[in-house]
Amino acid sequence: MAVECCKFYPNKKKIVLYFFISIIFVLIGIGAVNNFFPNITKSDIFVGYCCILFFGLCSTIYLSKLLNSEAYIEITPLYIKIGNWDKLLWTDIINIREIEIRKQEFLYFYVKDIKKFKLTIIQKLNQFLMGSPFYITFSLLGKSDCRKIKCLVKEAIAENKLIFADYQSNTSNMQQ
Repeated sequence: MAVECCKFYPNKKKIVLYFFISIIFVLIGIGAVNNFFPNITKSDIFVGYCCILFFGLCSTIYLSKLLNSEAYIEITPLYIKIGNWDKLLWTDIINIREIEIRKQEFLYFYVKDIKKFKLTIIQKLNQFLMGSPFYITFSLLGKSDCRKIKCLVKEAIAENKLIFADYQSNTSNMQQ
């Protein structure tokens, strides 16, 4: 059975939820910086600025995901495309791992020649930490989409004779 062509989009409800949570932390940071809370110390003000910067960036990312109408994942008989990263041809993939880190599921794709791809900073960091810059995180997808993606990937694995590793992980053994 051939892998069908499928596109998967982020769950808008989850993105809206994450966006509003980020905005709440930005507001808490603004409150700390402007002494809205009693007994604010200089370290609290520093943490406030960090909250504004980090969660401001997060809220910007979630807003862009909310406004973006492109598919998050595209799976075809020839390739898988994740976000705006390069297409991964099934013939370029040598190994796929399903990893769970603190109840968050990931699918990591290991390729033959990493030099073929133009990597973003995030991908380079992931390459250093996990050994592969290409991954799917299921946090922005609905449960039915997650199940369907796993099924389609396993079909592609069977058709292309790829290695699939399924194991549980935590932050202490992320380098496995």
